[in-house]
Amino acid sequence: MKRLIGLVIGLMVFGLWVVSAAGNGLPDDLAGYLSWHRGNSQKSFAESAHPIAKDIYFNDTAAETVMSKNFPYAEGTVFLKERTDIETLMVSTIYGMRKVAGFDPANGDWQYAVFEREGSSGKFMGGWMESSGSAMCIGCHTTSKDKDYTFLTYLAN
Repeated sequence: MKRLIGLVIGLMVFGLWVVSAAGNGLPDDLAGYLSWHRGNSQKSFAESAHPIAKDIYFNDTAAETVMSKNFPYAEGTVFLKERTDIETLMVSTIYGMRKVAGFDPANGDWQYAVFEREGSSGKFMGGWMESSGSAMCIGCHTTSKDKDYTFLTYLAN
């Protein structure tokens, strides 16, 4: 009986996690990003193009290169950076970059995204940009071309 109760509770918790992840407005392949590798042990307040408190997450495809620093990253690598509003303590924006073979060879084949929390629904709105719409992202990430356009300073946090 205890096992059955434990199983039911476990399934309920898992179900709530799936529903909350699927209902956040992010694309399906990003919705569960909180289960990915976290790049910093505590919120980073370091000055950057994305001010305020932030957390970095990356998928399994990125993990080996992040740790070995043996660039370039493999196709399918995804990084997400949460920006937290310090007044509400809610994630207000999620910035993304993913490696897509042939997408933009002149800039490491990275595709960039911005997802902003919409006020009334609380869901994230936005998406992946075409290379022509990501000049600001490219301009900053080009300064880290030797690390395949990524910044790994957060690993020290």
